[in-house]
Amino acid sequence: MSSQKIKTALTENKTVRVGASVFILITGLGVAMLGAGLILWWRKLTESTFRSLGLYKPNNWIKTILMGIFMGLLIKFVFVSLIMPAMGSVPSASSPFSFLKGNLTNALLFSIYVIVVGGFCEELVFRGFLFRQAEAWFGKGKTTSLWMVVIGSLIFGLPHIYQGGFGVIQSVLVGLIYGSMYLLNKKNLWMVMIAHATFDLFAIYIIYHDWSLYMNELFL
Repeated sequence: MSSQKIKTALTENKTVRVGASVFILITGLGVAMLGAGLILWWRKLTESTFRSLGLYKPNNWIKTILMGIFMGLLIKFVFVSLIMPAMGSVPSASSPFSFLKGNLTNALLFSIYVIVVGGFCEELVFRGFLFRQAEAWFGKGKTTSLWMVVIGSLIFGLPHIYQGGFGVIQSVLVGLIYGSMYLLNKKNLWMVMIAHATFDLFAIYIIYHDWSLYMNELFL
């Protein structure tokens, strides 16, 4: 099928449009980078704006970057030292991220991965695209936005099931924060993307230095 036919189907056929959106979200659940790629292709075919996906220039880049870094560090610190320990989560020697301990090469390569996949791709899928499609289907409004914060965070937790029950819970809770940040920041994704990437980078730093247990017992 030619690009023109796909474009026509996406813009004029509601069933195709909904089906394509669901397919993209499911793909994003499995492979965030592929899902993000499909979203950018979909945007081009449908002639949607980058702004509709939350990708537009913020009023102040420096403030956006600094606030994103601050929020990412703060969220990770609060979760690793207070919230997760209070819920009974204890660092395990069999963590799926144990390959990062003391291994600088693995830590650096994984840092690039989380910036691209976690910071950019996951946020584009679970915040930018999901919110945009919800508004297209159900209309703009506070009710739709609030539901999307909740639903988006629940869906965001699914790809993290490999981290175990506590990992999923943390992802859902953090997803609620990211979704709220997205709304409070006038649906601009950049601060949320930076916060997400910083959260993951801080997590890598902690694991690399084998500080997980120390952070877990810092206050409790």
